[in-house]
Order: sequence, then structure tokens, then C-alpha cells
Amino acid sequence: MRKIFKIAIDKKREFSSTQVQIEDKSIKEKIKSFQKTIPKKILVDDGMETDLHITVKYGLHTNDEEEVRELVKGFGKVRAYLDVVSYFEASEFRDNDVLKISVDSKDLERLNKLISKNLEFTSNYPKYEPHLTLAYIKTGEGKKWDGIKDFVDTELEFDSIIFSSKDSKKIKLSLL
Repeated sequence: MRKIFKIAIDKKREFSSTQVQIEDKSIKEKIKSFQKTIPKKILVDDGMETDLHITVKYGLHTNDEEEVRELVKGFGKVRAYLDVVSYFEASEFRDNDVLKISVDSKDLERLNKLISKNLEFTSNYPKYEPHLTLAYIKTGEGKKWDGIKDFVDTELEFDSIIFSSKDSKKIKLSLL
């Protein structure tokens, strides 16, 4: 099993993370409908993403939800805009391409910085690139999907963040 997918399905993980969940039903349905156009033959293992979210910070050492709750309390609502379909190429950190929707959000960038400055974390990625993962696909398949504009300017708003602990418990934390 490839490392990037293994992280997503393990019950006990090395790190905690934070994310915002896509909860708007019409947006979720539009994304799921698009996912159905991705041929199963290009998926890595069972690589369709079913938990539609945008990661804020992965690699957190803490498993203490209260520490994160206190940090993000009062941050305020987060606005984000979906952009084009794009992909991360296979690299030294992943064995396959990752098909995704790029996300534009100064709020998510600020929230990521707040968490990064105040909590210990481990990361192989020097720059935060907010995105919504669609699927884990075979190496070289991503470029065929790059630039699709089906989601451009779709506005999202969040007033909470999910803390996903090392033991995969998901706790909703208010940003207000």
C-alpha cells in the first residue's frame, strides 16, 4: 500500500491534524458528481477521497483538543474559494499523483500560520497549499485533469475547524 493512502486509512496515526469540512450539500454533490467522472482504472488502490475537507495543518504533535480549541477560539469565520482542478505530481514524498481542487483563502493561510507558530509539528512541505483532495491516482494521470474550471469561484465559509486526533477522533472546534 502506498504511504500517502496509508496515512488516510490508519486507525492510529503518528500525528494529529486540523481541517475544515465541506458541509454545504449542493457543493458536496457537485464534487461527488465530478469524482464519478474519474475512471476507476486510474485510481491507486481504493483512492477516491470520501471525506471532503481542506486540511489546515497536518503533522501536529499534540493530541490535546483543548490546546487547539484555545488557540483557534475567536479567530473568526473563514472564507475560501475553490479554484481549478489541479494535481500534485508523484515525488519523493508521495508515490502517486494527487488530484485536487486548488483553494484560494487568505483566512486559511492565516489560520495555518497561527497553528504553525504555536504548536509543534512535523512537515515535509515547506509551503502551505490549501486544497481539497479528490483522488489518489496513478503517476502521470494528473496532467490530464489539470486546469478544469468547474469549481472556480465557488465560495465556502467555515465557522469551525475539525481537530482530528492521533487516534482518529474528530472533534469540532468553534472559530468564533
